[in-house]
Amino acid sequence: MQDVINEGLVRFVPLAPLLAALGVMLSLSLMVERFLEIFAWIIERLNLVRHFATRPTEEALDATIALQKQASAEDALLRNPPAPQTSGPEPDIPLHPDRADAVPDWQAKPYEPGQPVKLTKEFWLQISGMLVAVGICIYSRFSIWGLVEWLKQWAAGRQPDEAQATALGMVFTGIIIGAGSKPVHFLMNFLLKRKIVITRETLKKGELAPRPGAPAPTQPSPPPAETPPTAPGPPPAALPDIETIVGVRYDGGYLPQRLEYTHQRTRPIDMIVYHHTALHSQAPLEAIIEQFEQRGWLTSYHAVVFADGGIRSICRWDRIGNHARGYNDRSLGVALQGNFETDPAVPHSNPHGEFGPPVPTSDQLHAAARLIALWMHLYDLPRDIKNVLVPHGELAKTACPGGRFPHDALQELARGYYDRWTRDDGFQTALRAFKRMPMV
Repeated sequence: MQDVINEGLVRFVPLAPLLAALGVMLSLSLMVERFLEIFAWIIERLNLVRHFATRPTEEALDATIALQKQASAEDALLRNPPAPQTSGPEPDIPLHPDRADAVPDWQAKPYEPGQPVKLTKEFWLQISGMLVAVGICIYSRFSIWGLVEWLKQWAAGRQPDEAQATALGMVFTGIIIGAGSKPVHFLMNFLLKRKIVITRETLKKGELAPRPGAPAPTQPSPPPAETPPTAPGPPPAALPDIETIVGVRYDGGYLPQRLEYTHQRTRPIDMIVYHHTALHSQAPLEAIIEQFEQRGWLTSYHAVVFADGGIRSICRWDRIGNHARGYNDRSLGVALQGNFETDPAVPHSNPHGEFGPPVPTSDQLHAAARLIALWMHLYDLPRDIKNVLVPHGELAKTACPGGRFPHDALQELARGYYDRWTRDDGFQTALRAFKRMPMV
């Protein structure tokens, strides 16, 4: 039996040539990793030199400090708002008037779908490592495919000879080496841990042919038949949650920690204001965030609904947003991504489809209606949706949310979801759990 085991170890896993080739690959991988570390160090030093060469002037620093002081003043006013007026809308906090009329880059130049994404330093380092490794393999004519051909000849019972390294094999080997030492470590650990297991399983099955003159191994008797285990019953049905029902995953929005001690509400929510972003319908979330960060604002819309029906929160729902001047403290703001104003007399309008379709998509309207119905239940707003759900244009002199916006359709959809969920026990259970979440 020992001869059979030894034969299995030699027959099934010829470790000597395999580990020799993997050792060479590991050594080359370590060399490439050291080269990339030096290359990264050089890049960091060049970036540091460029940073100090292009550091902002004193005027730019003074402007930044002034904006920070204005943001602090805004926070102080929000924490201690002035007394409400006896008539007319509430006075709003002047939010950095020196930049309030600035046109963000995303409006000055519409977003074009498919524009290239800036490649990162890590990507170029990985590419450089692969090119260096391929060059080393071609120079030394080293290829792992030569070992594969050697194993094929050995498995076929022929005397293995030295296989010629092909150009494709050398390039393939260089790519593996350029990935670093982790893949090679994985291969070596896999072989060292699997070789005995494969041999023993093969011996148990009686599939290993003994070498000539060796006694045939004894066939093990089949194990007694076991009673099949009783099939388990179906798993209990998972309780529905708000993310599944509504289609929104709420995590506090963009940088919620910076609003922990500011922008706190001083009165209950009694209004939901809806907008359009006036950006391209395919612009990413970062374009919306850039809008209010360029103006020095800490908050914006509470949520944005995209053309595909995706819902993303930006501002914490338990904090004052910045979307409807004079009504921010008492409202939630939702914006539909796109530009739905087609009057060419209106600045930054969408008369010829430069910003995408001039009307919201059906998925977008349904997603916005679900979010609105959720907010109505979450903050105990009345069913009188015409007084609760208000377009931005009714509160300010603005074309938002656009002349082509289907106001009636959004209201009917929101009322339908609100009524349906009022009678839905699963939604009410999920809502009670959702109310216990932080930042709601």
